[in-house]
Amino acid sequence: GSAAAGLPAHLVSAGALDDGRHEWSIEQGRVMGRPSRIFVRLTVHGGVPRALRVGGHAVPVMTGTIEV
Repeated sequence: GSAAAGLPAHLVSAGALDDGRHEWSIEQGRVMGRPSRIFVRLTVHGGVPRALRVGGHAVPVMTGTIEV
């Protein structure tokens, strides 16, 4: 799931996306019994990512806190 945010940057740097708005969904975890669907929306202008939105629904597996 965390790769959903990095994938768009990789696609832009590889020249695989033109300027404009791109949208797709990523599904994972179904076979494991923890299905999730992640939606990604990316806006590219001048060959540079300008806006990225990642959201969706997931099945929590664990929770925790980190103290610094």
